[in-house]
Amino acid sequence: MKQNQYSQKHSEKFEKKKDNAWENMNKIWQELEPIILKVKQLDRNGYNNFCFHVQEYVDNPKFKGTHGVKNITTSKIRNIFSILKKMKAPEEVVRLRPSLAYLSGRDKKTKFFMNHLDKVIKNIETKEQLESFQQFFEAIICYAKEND
Repeated sequence: MKQNQYSQKHSEKFEKKKDNAWENMNKIWQELEPIILKVKQLDRNGYNNFCFHVQEYVDNPKFKGTHGVKNITTSKIRNIFSILKKMKAPEEVVRLRPSLAYLSGRDKKTKFFMNHLDKVIKNIETKEQLESFQQFFEAIICYAKEND
């Protein structure tokens, strides 16, 4: 009986931590999302704030994983970025969406990240927004590599 109670309490603690990580990730994303397509317009303080939120996003256990197991590898991110950085026009970015869906379906741990990217891609309308998105993506790679 005591073993069952311990297992149940341990399971409840784990679920609470898991929920907190998702809650934190969503809060960070709410701060980050509105500025992703405006990175090129940010002043020094705004850019520092942007960097802080990107680092928080990448440091979250839902992004970086736990216990030495990565949720999103830098190679996956670089593969997407290698395609993205070749794009010169906003109309081209929508071509990334099927790749994101494929990666999301292949590895469920990346689904939240791919959905976040997809949401931003849908809103890219200008060259400046495309360049801002590319800078955001580059920042993701940099902070993810820092965590390696």
